[in-house]
Parts: sequence; C-alpha cells; structure tokens
Amino acid sequence: AISVDYDKEKGSLDARFGVHSLPTFILLDPWQRELARRQGFTHPSDTAELLGSLPGDYATVRQFGDILDKDPHNITALTQMGSFYNKSRAYDLSNLYFHGALKVKEARENPYLCEALAIGICTNELMGGDSKAAKKGFELFLRAHPKSKYTPGAMFGLLNAELHLRHKAEAQNWLARLQSEFPESHEAQVGARLIAEEPEKK
Repeated sequence: AISVDYDKEKGSLDARFGVHSLPTFILLDPWQRELARRQGFTHPSDTAELLGSLPGDYATVRQFGDILDKDPHNITALTQMGSFYNKSRAYDLSNLYFHGALKVKEARENPYLCEALAIGICTNELMGGDSKAAKKGFELFLRAHPKSKYTPGAMFGLLNAELHLRHKAEAQNWLARLQSEFPESHEAQVGARLIAEEPEKK
C-alpha cells in the first residue's frame, strides 16, 4: 500500500491514475498496469474477494511483462499474459490481453492464431459468467470459421452457454450436431454427460 498526500499530489494522481475522488482503491500489477479499481468506501469482505480473484505470484510471466514494457505489441508476450490470467481465473484480464493480441498485425496475418484467440475470448466470457456474450461470440466464430479445428470447441461452448441460460432444448440441438459431425470428439462425450446431468424443468 502507498500513502500519499492527496492535496499535494492531486495533479499527478489525476494525470497518472485518473484519481478524481477519495477514497480510490487501485490494484496494480508488478509493471504498474492497472488490474482493478474501486471508488468510494467498500466493505472489507468485498476488498478481500477482489484480492483473492487476482494472481498472487507473477514469477512465471515476469519475462513477458518485462517485454511488454518495451514492446506493448509483442504477440508472444500478449498471448502468454492472456493465458496466465486465464489459468488464474481472472477472465476479464485474460481477455484484455487476448483482444490486444488480436489487434497486432502478426496475429491478423495468422488465421490459426486468430481462431485460437477468438475461441479463448469466448471461453473466458463463458467461464466469467457472461453466457450471452459467449453465445454471441461462439455463433460468430462458427459463421466465420465453419471448417476450423476449433469448430467442436465452439459447438461445445454454445452447448454450455445454452445450459447456463437454462435453454436445454437448444443445448440438446448443439449436442446432436456434435454427435453427428464429430461423434468421436471429447466435446461430444462431455456434452452428452452435461446434458444428462441437467435437471428437467418442472
């Protein structure tokens, strides 16, 4: 934690961190990049929950964070940081880096990397609880990349999204497509189990 005299440092705080009122709680990564912020008074349990949702150890990606300090468009560092936050279940932060990677020319010229990043973004949305956004993203992916190696994963993502939205009939339709087009796939097997475990509406 850093204590500052707001009256004396107001100008520099506004310029650097966008602090316009007190209290403002800002979490930074080891490279001084903002992870999260809260304005106003918050309950200690909310602060503890926020802290618990973020990684505590950056040792495995320190080299990539250092690279991004010098080259913010480095595709390898962006994807590695996105994967790191995904594994840490910080899905919004993961997508921040995946979206950044998609904007890099090197990614736009590599269709396989674009597809992997797009699937990663949709999966993060699903895991982060935004099933509607995930559903839209997976549908867009299938329209844009119908023959992709990630097609079974996109169908499985839609199956999951529909289940989360309590649309079992639609989820069953995606399972039928998986079983028809990719009968031996892991996604078809897991999807069948998820459908079977889903309770019927009363």
